[in-house]
Amino acid sequence: MNNSPNTEASRRGRRVKAIIAGVAGVALLLGGTTFANWSAGFNQSLGTITNGDLDVAVGAGGVKYYSWKAGNDNAFGKSNITLIPDISQFKAVPSDTIEMQIPVDVTLVGTNMQAQFKLATTSGTIDLASKGYSLAYSVYKLNDEGNTVSSTVAESQSFGADTIGTAGTLLSKANLTTSGKYVLSLRASLSAQNREKVNVALDLSAIKVSLEQQTVS
Repeated sequence: MNNSPNTEASRRGRRVKAIIAGVAGVALLLGGTTFANWSAGFNQSLGTITNGDLDVAVGAGGVKYYSWKAGNDNAFGKSNITLIPDISQFKAVPSDTIEMQIPVDVTLVGTNMQAQFKLATTSGTIDLASKGYSLAYSVYKLNDEGNTVSSTVAESQSFGADTIGTAGTLLSKANLTTSGKYVLSLRASLSAQNREKVNVALDLSAIKVSLEQQTVS
């Protein structure tokens, strides 16, 4: 038997060991070397972002009711407008308009703040058309004392719907942008002929008024 160390098998073994040693040496070389990248930075205060506010509440004095005929603008300073002391005792006839003035204290804080009133019901649906009524609205901003109009936000705008439901309808022609005392005027006008709609009652006791922020485009 040939036991010489220079056999083919021995030579292959030495070559394998040499290759393994070479690979290990390269790995050791790479693993022991650190490559650093440059970096730089700076400190910068970005200030403080403060949120605004939106709130609404019924103002002092509560709702006031007025009766007026077609052609009159509104109940502010109109001598031919009749105050209704007790709406439950009032009996409407065709061409009557009943104005309901709701005082509203509004808080709006925000650089891009814009809000609109929404009219809805707390439950159920009020069918205005089936009762013979159409609805319009106006929104006025009052002075700080709340006794005179300082500006008109919207005047005699159609409600735009025959019903009022829980989902609500925005009074989209009245955009509010500042805090203050406002009056939301709702005007229900009765239209009927012959003996239509006699002894019909329009129940508005479930009405809910809210104020909702709108996205400014």
